[in-house]
Amino acid sequence: MRTAFLALALASVVGCGAEEKGPDLSGNWDVEHGRDGALCTGAMTLTQSGDSLSGTEACGGVTATVTGVVNGSQNISLTLSVPGAEPALMVGTFYERVINGNLNGSGYTGQAFKATKHR
Repeated sequence: MRTAFLALALASVVGCGAEEKGPDLSGNWDVEHGRDGALCTGAMTLTQSGDSLSGTEACGGVTATVTGVVNGSQNISLTLSVPGAEPALMVGTFYERVINGNLNGSGYTGQAFKATKHR
């Protein structure tokens, strides 16, 4: 009985240090966002290291370098950079394989951004 209590107490202490793991956003994504009255559909690849994201997004014949941050389990911010243009910032949320947000900067003024992660 005493051994069982000690084992349970030890398990409780060890479990206290565990942090909630956020989403794994590494992988391939289908993306769509509007610009100049048209819908652009394309692909994005992300690599995640801790809370940092990096990758590329190709849409409408333009490839952007993507950097970003995961804040907590759902809040995402991505910066899309194309040489010769100002970067665009996407701020949104992640839920069940989907990032929804809005793009601002580099000609974007709040256009919707959606990315769906491949299974």
